[in-house]
Amino acid sequence: DPLFANPGIGDFHLQVISPCIDGGNNSATNLPAEDFEREGRILHGTVDMGADECCYYNLSLSSSTGGSVSTPGEGTYPYDCGTDVAITAVADACYSFVNWTGDTSEIADPNSASTTIIMNHNYSIQANFAPITPGTIIYVNDDATGGNCGYDWENAFTSLQSALDIAVAGHEIWVASGTYFPTATHGGTSSRHQSFQMKNGVEIYEGDIVSFVGDD
Repeated sequence: DPLFANPGIGDFHLQVISPCIDGGNNSATNLPAEDFEREGRILHGTVDMGADECCYYNLSLSSSTGGSVSTPGEGTYPYDCGTDVAITAVADACYSFVNWTGDTSEIADPNSASTTIIMNHNYSIQANFAPITPGTIIYVNDDATGGNCGYDWENAFTSLQSALDIAVAGHEIWVASGTYFPTATHGGTSSRHQSFQMKNGVEIYEGDIVSFVGDD
C-alpha cells in the first residue's frame, strides 16, 4: 500500500507515513529533475517511489524537568511542508511553564504554553519549566495531596520541617491542624536530638485551614 492521500478522489500525493518516501533509486534511468507538480525530485537525500515527491519535515519535541509536551506528545513527528502544527506544554504540580527554546523562528509565541509552529524546515524544540516557590506565606498541611511545595493549601508541605528549612525573616508559616514530627537534629545525631528550631523573623500560625481564609 503506497498510502496515497486520497486515491478515491484522484489525490495521489504521498502521505508522510508512506513507505514510498525515500524508497526509490537515485540512479534510476531517466530520473526526472521534478515530480508531476514540477517540484524538486529529491528532497530528503533519496528519491521517492512514484510520481510524487513528498515534501515533509520532522518536528522533534522534548521537555525539561517539571512538565511535558502533551500535544502532539514528545518525540519526533513528520509533517507535510507548510503545516501549521499545534503544540501544547503542561506543567507538573509546583512548576510553571517558562518558554519554548531551540528552533523557535516559526513558533507563533515562544512564551505561550499553547501555540503553533509552521513546518518550513526540520525543527527541534524544548518546553521549559521552572519550580514555583512560595511567596510570603508558606503553607503546611499533613493531609495535603498536591505537589508538596508549600505555595498554596492544595500543594502545601506535609512536613513542618520542610517549611522551616526554606523560611527566612519575613515569611509566615501557616500550619493546618494535624500532627507534625521534627526530623532535623540539633546538638547530636540520634532521634533524641530531633526538634523544631524556630527562626527569627518567621511567624507561625496554626489552626484549621478555614480559619486562615481571608485573615491570619
